[in-house]
Amino acid sequence: FLTNKEEEKYLNSEAGQDYLASAIYRAFKDYKTVMEGTLPANYSPNEPMKIVDGIIFRVQIVTSSNAIPLDSPKFDDITNVQEYVSGGWFKYTAGEKKDLASAYRLQMEVREKGFSSAFVVAFHNGERINLQDAIRMTK
Repeated sequence: FLTNKEEEKYLNSEAGQDYLASAIYRAFKDYKTVMEGTLPANYSPNEPMKIVDGIIFRVQIVTSSNAIPLDSPKFDDITNVQEYVSGGWFKYTAGEKKDLASAYRLQMEVREKGFSSAFVVAFHNGERINLQDAIRMTK
């Protein structure tokens, strides 16, 4: 609810509505980038990410309520498949990258092989951590 008359006036103006629409667009674009784990085509980090001992990026490809053998035909085209359990779910990841850009490239390769919902995850000393925390740690 708006209680400030000046804000109400601004938000009802054309400039205010343009700004609000732009803000919604930017927020959605940022959210989509994080959720899909996509890098812009012209991605080039300002500074190279430092390699932090113990931090690796992997691509999560499958979550299942039942264990899947690592040599399952489901994983035939995928290298370095590993399993971890979280919250009672068996989760399967591919690859092991030291930098985020390489992990995103692997994500795209894995998606092209049929795992369309694959996404990048981070581990620190073998424990799954929040991706944003891992990114902060590597800057």
